[in-house]
Amino acid sequence: MCAALAAGGLYYWCAARHTRAARVAGVLASLDQSRRGLLLLGPRRDPSLPARLLHTPLSVAPSGDLSAWLPAKTHYRRALLGGFSLARAQTLWLTVASDDGLRVRIDGCLVYDAWHQHRELRQRLPLELAAGPHLVEADYFQAAGTAALSLRLAQGDGAAVALHPPAPGWSPARWQALLHHAKEQGFRALALGGLALLCLVAGLAWVLAGPLPASLRRLAGRPRPRDPPAPYTARDWLVPTLGFAAFALLVLAALAWKGADLPVTILKGKWDVAWYHRLITQGYYLDLNFPLYAKGSISWFPLFSWLARPWCLLRLTDPQWASLITAWLAALAAFHMLHRVAHGLFGRRAAVWALVFLAAYPCSFYLLLGFPYGLCLALGLAYFWCLWQERFWLAALWGLLAGLSYPLAVAGAVLPLLVLGPRALRARDPWPLARALVLTSAAPIAGMCLLFIHHWLAYGDFFVYLNSQLDWGRRPGWPWKTIYQHLAQYPWREHRSLSLILWLGGLALFAHRFVPALWALLAALFWLNHSSGSLLSNFRQYLAAWPWFLLLASSPRPAWLKAAWAAVMLWFFWRQFLPSWLTNNLM
Repeated sequence: MCAALAAGGLYYWCAARHTRAARVAGVLASLDQSRRGLLLLGPRRDPSLPARLLHTPLSVAPSGDLSAWLPAKTHYRRALLGGFSLARAQTLWLTVASDDGLRVRIDGCLVYDAWHQHRELRQRLPLELAAGPHLVEADYFQAAGTAALSLRLAQGDGAAVALHPPAPGWSPARWQALLHHAKEQGFRALALGGLALLCLVAGLAWVLAGPLPASLRRLAGRPRPRDPPAPYTARDWLVPTLGFAAFALLVLAALAWKGADLPVTILKGKWDVAWYHRLITQGYYLDLNFPLYAKGSISWFPLFSWLARPWCLLRLTDPQWASLITAWLAALAAFHMLHRVAHGLFGRRAAVWALVFLAAYPCSFYLLLGFPYGLCLALGLAYFWCLWQERFWLAALWGLLAGLSYPLAVAGAVLPLLVLGPRALRARDPWPLARALVLTSAAPIAGMCLLFIHHWLAYGDFFVYLNSQLDWGRRPGWPWKTIYQHLAQYPWREHRSLSLILWLGGLALFAHRFVPALWALLAALFWLNHSSGSLLSNFRQYLAAWPWFLLLASSPRPAWLKAAWAAVMLWFFWRQFLPSWLTNNLM
């Protein structure tokens, strides 16, 4: 079966390559050699599958400066098509300029990518091309401000290369159909390859289902004896409830002192809160009249809105109050789960300090707004605790729901490897634990994939969520490079820089206990949070990194140092983060 899945994946991978080549060849065969220039196309959304674009030919524009051919408006896209032929292999020079985004492909291969908002950028780059015909495809978007677009191909001596557009009767229908067909084939190749890999892992686990050699069991080491945790009493249930009440009163008092209009300020919220309100009332949608990027509610995860929607369906309240009630209940559950996990791992005193650090973190007030951070925090902690207690089906359920709550929750898939992996190595019959490891690791990923499958069926693009992030200008990148570029550009007191410094400083001062599962999740969250090429939301996304609060709380450092660190975070909340949020400078 594994071989059949791998063969199917290879077949679709080859088919996708063939479809891309046919798409390029179809346009090259239709070129009109008697005309010069690039065909300008205007994209619009397909009403039946809104994630796809339909292109309409507009005019033929000469290569070079194309700014005069752009409309005098904002928020639009244009596509350009043209071809040329070389008598021999040579190096050509591509000169581009754009304001805003531009992508250029030669024969289907991306050679220039500046798909984000920016001031006018100019670049000149070499292209090593073989003899024969070649296709130039360009995508351009204009968001706001001044529009500029220039595209020119030249030989080494500076002579311009003549570009030819498709013939007047050419229809882009087959060209765009092959584009979507190639994307679907690529997805099938990826899905079948992943299933083949999963089948291979399951087969290896089956082979190892018998008793493991003693040499392998020794790799995991012997479990360290731990003192049994104190029983969880009714008093322990009361502590997180009182801690949450004190935290909520502190935030509300700070907002009132700063002159906020309560409860309007926290009801309306800012930025993403409005999109969660739309999800509650309208569900998922995509704006058909906005081809610039995927404008709509498709970029937000659904579980928070699903839980808030019954309050509206029963006509108990409006969407603003529904989201606020849901956020507060989720935050209360997060306080309880953090206290329960810290109490079970490190004891009663560490559990109290975990609540202190969560309440004192400068951006914890987002837990009291219409955001899903409290929900993600509570579900992630429940997922880990059920894993630790070996309640695997319940852990899989919490992991699946966590994957539907927030994108960073998918990092929880590393937890079973570090929680159950060593136990499976120590066991004489590792198969039950290996099976539970696969089940619980797949749960958060499956939650995210459910959202992707919904978007694929509704909008025609499995990766429309990721494409929407790319259309906003985010790009995959190395986390340390993103951090360095940000710190080099902004002062340390800027809120994103400051939250990063507080986060890393807390680790350096207090994170001295080595619990492999917690450190692995912390590393995965740190990587995902800083690998988007931007620190746009890092200050509030650190709330999903609950191992940070546990490691700080379990530190052997003296209580006065912990209290001082909590006071420093509260001071920055009061002087920096809360005023920035109230003045719309904190997203």
